[in-house]
Amino acid sequence: MRNENETDFTVFVRSAEPQLRQALVAAFGADLGRDAAAEALAWGWQNWDRLSGMDNPIGYLYRVGRTHGLREAGRSERPGVEIVESTWEMPDFEPALALNSS
Repeated sequence: MRNENETDFTVFVRSAEPQLRQALVAAFGADLGRDAAAEALAWGWQNWDRLSGMDNPIGYLYRVGRTHGLREAGRSERPGVEIVESTWEMPDFEPALALNSS
């Protein structure tokens, strides 16, 4: 038999989890974002008495997940995006060719 807190938390998770997961996936990518959302919800379960009284519990869980994501991103050797200066140049062409191609 479920206790009242478990039922309240389950109802909360059903509505909050998709928003929380989407926001954290957008911030950290699919793998790390899903992991951060799961960690945030685990924290929420452990601290449900505190979380349930907050004005913005999803926002608080986002911050919990964001902290986890930033910590994990700092530990991993994830390849970043390297900005390389372009060596591409516009080819020479005769502007009148465009007018004669009809």
